[in-house]
Amino acid sequence: MNTKSVSLLLIGADPALEPLMRSSLLSHFPALHLHAVADHIQALDFLGMSEVDVALIDQDGADDQSLAVLRILREAHPHLSIVMLIDLESEELAEEALLAGVHSYLFKTPKFLNRLPRHLAGILEGAERMVQFRSSEEKLRLIFEYAFEGISIYEELPESGGRRLLECNDRYVEMSGYSRSELFASSNTSRLQQKVSRKFSRAENEQIRREQRRYQGLFSWIRPDGRENVIEYSASPIDVDGRPLTIGIDRDITEHILAQNELQRRAAHLSALNAVIGVCAAATNVSYLLGRVADGLCSALGSDQAVFWLEDVVEVRGVSPDQAALLRQSLATQEHADGQSGAFCFYPEDGGDGCWLAAPIVHESERMGGLLVRCWLDHNWSQEIEALGQAIGREIGAAAVRLRLLANIQAQARQMQTLVDVTPQAIILLDAKQQILLFNPAANSMFEPLGGLLQGQMLADLGFVLADDLPNTSEPTVQEMELLSEPHQVFEVTARAVDALNPDSGWLLVVRNVTQNRMRQQRREQQARLAAVGQLAAGIAHDFNNLLASVLLFVQLTAEDTGLSGKSRTYLQKSVEQVEHGSTLVRQILDFGRRSMLSRTTRDLADFLDETVELLRRMLGNSVAIRLEYPARPFPLTADFTLLQQVCLNLALNARDAMPMGGDLTFCLELLSSEGTEDHPAGLASGEWYALSVKDTGDGIATDALSHIFEPFFTTKEIGQGTGLGLAQVYGIVQQHQGEIRVESRPSQGTRFTIYLPAPAQDATGTSLVEPSAADADSAPFSPRILVVEDQSALREALCDILDMYGYETEMAASGTEAVALFAENPERFALVLSDMSMPGMTGLETHRQLCRYNPRIRTLILSGHSMQNQAQDWQSEGVAGWLQKPIDSEELVAKIQAVLADAGE
Repeated sequence: MNTKSVSLLLIGADPALEPLMRSSLLSHFPALHLHAVADHIQALDFLGMSEVDVALIDQDGADDQSLAVLRILREAHPHLSIVMLIDLESEELAEEALLAGVHSYLFKTPKFLNRLPRHLAGILEGAERMVQFRSSEEKLRLIFEYAFEGISIYEELPESGGRRLLECNDRYVEMSGYSRSELFASSNTSRLQQKVSRKFSRAENEQIRREQRRYQGLFSWIRPDGRENVIEYSASPIDVDGRPLTIGIDRDITEHILAQNELQRRAAHLSALNAVIGVCAAATNVSYLLGRVADGLCSALGSDQAVFWLEDVVEVRGVSPDQAALLRQSLATQEHADGQSGAFCFYPEDGGDGCWLAAPIVHESERMGGLLVRCWLDHNWSQEIEALGQAIGREIGAAAVRLRLLANIQAQARQMQTLVDVTPQAIILLDAKQQILLFNPAANSMFEPLGGLLQGQMLADLGFVLADDLPNTSEPTVQEMELLSEPHQVFEVTARAVDALNPDSGWLLVVRNVTQNRMRQQRREQQARLAAVGQLAAGIAHDFNNLLASVLLFVQLTAEDTGLSGKSRTYLQKSVEQVEHGSTLVRQILDFGRRSMLSRTTRDLADFLDETVELLRRMLGNSVAIRLEYPARPFPLTADFTLLQQVCLNLALNARDAMPMGGDLTFCLELLSSEGTEDHPAGLASGEWYALSVKDTGDGIATDALSHIFEPFFTTKEIGQGTGLGLAQVYGIVQQHQGEIRVESRPSQGTRFTIYLPAPAQDATGTSLVEPSAADADSAPFSPRILVVEDQSALREALCDILDMYGYETEMAASGTEAVALFAENPERFALVLSDMSMPGMTGLETHRQLCRYNPRIRTLILSGHSMQNQAQDWQSEGVAGWLQKPIDSEELVAKIQAVLADAGE
């Protein structure tokens, strides 16, 4: 089916034929436009307004005028496709129609309408090909007439060996220099041409003709104006009706040949200049530069004498130093006389043969030297030669500046390399793929434990990756990268793009190993947190001590009642035991807060560990194998060994709980030397330290719990199985001994606690105030008055009741201010002041100072929930008689008061 639009004109047909024809054609041409007219007049009118693909003339409608109609249409429209419909009995009309110019005819058989679509399809296809042919023919005509190359068709004349021109275009005529008529009149155009390339022999020509082979070459026209045009031709032999013809295409390459000759001439100069440029680029010093350029330029110009000078370096070829000096002087004279500043040729004053090319060696506006090259008289010194000398002078000047800059850059590079090599920070240069390009010795040393650095190595090959993407700006970014494998390492990386505008420029990394810094920071944060918790715990302990002191004193007062039953006394005794248990817990809190009192003695730490391990073997049983390791040397230490034993017991019991199926517990003692906090992982100060490590093979401690294990009331045990004070007490005791404690643990890999104690120990016994005596609390023979100062009302009343029971007269004050007011009324009536230390507004020590203003001989006894051992010396110098730590036993209190009063002579 043909979907293309088809327009048909039906002329002189029976009106009944039109619908039948339309029905038949629409099945093959859906886009059919069928127009019917009665005669040739209407047909011409229609064709004048519309285009028609095929015209159909019906013999019946046109009758005897059908041929006349055909001729009229053919004359008016010579390219129109015309089909005549002829009756079967009018066969002779077909031949006449063909002679009259019909395209085709179709006999009107009973089934001619069935054949009509295929017949028209063939006519339309042929018409389309004819249109294409005419279009191609027109294009070829245009190419032939307007082609830039000369096109010719000539006939070979085998008899004479010549050729006769048959056709040519205007370009061919133009290139020949002859007129078209002169060319066609010539019996042999070969006589007007001069062969430039090799000539073909007669046999070769016959073979080319026989094989119809294309050939090409060069010739020149022998023009009547005497000018010679060089032509590049390409020819193809063809045979037309037995005639040997040749089609030739000629291109005028005269300008190209002239330009090529000019280029060859200049190529020698450019070759010399390129050689100079190469020497300038490769030169490493001025002497080498001048020598190589002088040799190259003399060789290019065929000269054997030259003088080159640059600053204080002179290179000569073929002349003596004296002659070189005279030539330079002659050049200076010539330049001064002629005002020359560029390259030029001159003759020396000595009148010698040949002239000299002179050119300055310059860079921008700086004249740095010059060159002289001799040329003999027969040499063609042209402006191009002078331009060559000028260019070479500029190249040498640029090279000299480059060498100067290179020397400066190399000096700076050496300085920079020295700076990079000696800097303690690791410097790494990465390319766009994060591969290592360069690194300094510090970087290689830093990463040597990881296998060292290699050029081309990926950063990720070292075992870590950057947390964030590398920056694409020149602004530096700081981030950390962490190596999780052993040994654990933390690095601080300062990264910046080498060139923010070029994403392929790579990055510069400055790396610092901040593992120790992070450990110290974590220790400082932990110590600050523990210090804050310790301060809070100490405050809580103080309040608990006040409560326990009140309870204990009230229980003891109640126990003095003679009317109590035995069962009640048993209850009171159990209450005293519970108070003592609470006092023990408070003691643990005070140990953590470093507020407990130390009782220091001096002994060998190794001997102490021998005794402690033996005690632990009896306590822990056979399921735990205990080992003790230390070198054979003394370990003298001044410390509170009772508290140190408590430390070992706490650590051992925790280790036993972590090994329910049994295991190994190892105590190891050694002497270490630290150079300072920056070097030692434990953050120790410079000096010698005893390192006592306690290592078990138990379950280990979870990572998220490690930073909290020394906090009070933090425990990893189940509810009801631990108070969370054991390790807090251990931490406080170690801190009170000016030591440090570190823990290392991984789940299922055991735990190691390491205690660092300063060695040799300083004498830390200090000077204590009067300690409580064990004397019996007998009734005093006299009744001195005591001022009781306590902000807690219950404890205040309990103290007064106890003292009243022992025969002392008491007065109460709820604060230091109230105590000073009472004391000021009659300073001599109080034999002793019993004061709490921590009170709102005015402390016990400040109260003592105010009382001393009224009576410098007053004796003050301080009560405190904290250990006041460190302040004892200062208190004693201010006249404080002594101190007692809460909670206090009534007998201990009375004994202390008696001792103070006895010391005062009362």
